[in-house]
Amino acid sequence: MNNKLRKVKRYSNRKLYDTSSSSYVNLDGLAGYIQDGEDVVVVENESEKDITAETLTQLILQRQKRGTTPLSVDMLKSVIMQLPKVQTRPKQEKVDRAARATTEAED
Repeated sequence: MNNKLRKVKRYSNRKLYDTSSSSYVNLDGLAGYIQDGEDVVVVENESEKDITAETLTQLILQRQKRGTTPLSVDMLKSVIMQLPKVQTRPKQEKVDRAARATTEAED
């Protein structure tokens, strides 16, 4: 990959601004940078929070809706399996424990 980091800022109006070229860019332009081997980071303009993963996910979703990114269901499942598990809500855990206790008491 290119050693130069291309920084893109996302403004509150959702526009993306490439600080390297001092111009606005859309998601397809962002994809082009990555496909050209450039390192890209996307940050919120005001907080400087890194939102690269969120933006790249949005890019993939947009392309998937247009039918230009043929991601298979198996590939998507593989990505999801790599995600950390979401903790169940405390109320749901209590319901699950109560249901198990009731089932065990009946046995």
